[in-house]
Amino acid sequence: MVLAISPLDAGAHTIMGDLNGDGKVGIPDITALVDYLLFKDSSHEFIVSADVSKDRIIDIVDLTILIDYVLHDVPVQPLEPEQVSFTLLHLSDSHGYAEGLNQAIRELEDNSIDALLFTGDWTRHAIEGRTAITTTATATAFNEIKSKYGNRFLMLAGNHDVYDNKTVGQTQSGATAAIKGWMANSDVNWGDDSGMASYWYKDYSLTSTRKLRIIALDQYETTNVGKPIGDWNYQPIYSQAQIDWLIARLKELSADDYLIIALHEPAYNDTSGGVNTMEAVAMADDNLWCSADFSKFNYRGAEECRNLLPNIMRNYLNSQSECWQHINLDMDTTTITVNADFHGNTPCHFLFYIGGHRHCDIVHELPLVDNYGHATGFDQQMMLHIAAADWTVPSSKDDDLLIEYEDASRYEKNGYLKADENDPDYRINKVVINFTSRQVTLLRIGATHTHHGTVRDAFEFSFTN
Repeated sequence: MVLAISPLDAGAHTIMGDLNGDGKVGIPDITALVDYLLFKDSSHEFIVSADVSKDRIIDIVDLTILIDYVLHDVPVQPLEPEQVSFTLLHLSDSHGYAEGLNQAIRELEDNSIDALLFTGDWTRHAIEGRTAITTTATATAFNEIKSKYGNRFLMLAGNHDVYDNKTVGQTQSGATAAIKGWMANSDVNWGDDSGMASYWYKDYSLTSTRKLRIIALDQYETTNVGKPIGDWNYQPIYSQAQIDWLIARLKELSADDYLIIALHEPAYNDTSGGVNTMEAVAMADDNLWCSADFSKFNYRGAEECRNLLPNIMRNYLNSQSECWQHINLDMDTTTITVNADFHGNTPCHFLFYIGGHRHCDIVHELPLVDNYGHATGFDQQMMLHIAAADWTVPSSKDDDLLIEYEDASRYEKNGYLKADENDPDYRINKVVINFTSRQVTLLRIGATHTHHGTVRDAFEFSFTN
């Protein structure tokens, strides 16, 4: 993309601007570029290397720069290598069990893996009087990851970590302290100056001008806002500060950058009624793992809850401006003023939301039309949600089934407790993002079968935005 020397292979170099491939930059290259401008006759590699101005357009500006280089012998600088792919290990919802975490540690021995992302709920459930705890096995695994691979370790809090975890006082601040302890070596940029909330972002440099940003949200800001309505209501609650911070972080991104938003609960809530296809279809039987379709995703929340994140992202991806009130489902029913003003901003490449919570493994686009037939405007928004790291169930009544996991019957196959009796009882998604081919590949580590025996060990989709 620039006039520079770059490695071609061991012991060899090529000069960007050497359009005829003779190992030199000279008059023949100017001739080659003129021929291209006149006749548009060249290979893909030529088209890329001819854009010497880096403006993504090959025109007279590039010819001028190349002539100046040839005439005035402009110093040639080393070309910074470009990272063409990014590999993310994703697991979630281990709920006190460490099998999946320990497997992730073994996977991290592969240096091609750029990051391990755990999207919440390390805490065992509190059901029927049982005390929710952060188990010794879980804490040991997290500490080992911190010690060995801390610079590649990313995590966020789940609803059970905040609302159930007696060992950290059933508070957001306790969950945040645990996360910050385990992520001490992760080199992330924390968003909350007070240290109560655990939202953060981390940038990964792809080139000198392009980066991948991962933004992680804290969906349970009970300290700053208040606890949700009802003892077992796990609805996400955001502070005004976090939403303002998120909008500011989006505005910082350039058109060349890429974005992933990590969260625990799904970003989309369908409150319009009708069949909840997330539970009735996507989590049933052979659709339990990764859907072969981009099916509708209906995760019904309370009627007061707006689709906060998809609405913000809709405005961002379309460079629009809008201001509205978001109602938090807390005891005081506080509101957030969302000033999603992206007028004049050029959006980056939004890859997907990524999370857990619903104990399914599915890839899907947000629906373009809700159940009332109203357009949502949520195009260009993809969601990846993974099955639990150590167990899964195809029902929203998962809490009622967890009692079986406390004893030997945990590994019994009743159609719902395991994917297949021959599979390991954990599932991890290895997410490979290829920026050149614009493909995302999900490779499953661990359980790869539905309980009907269907193999779901890989899935691939393109991103176009």
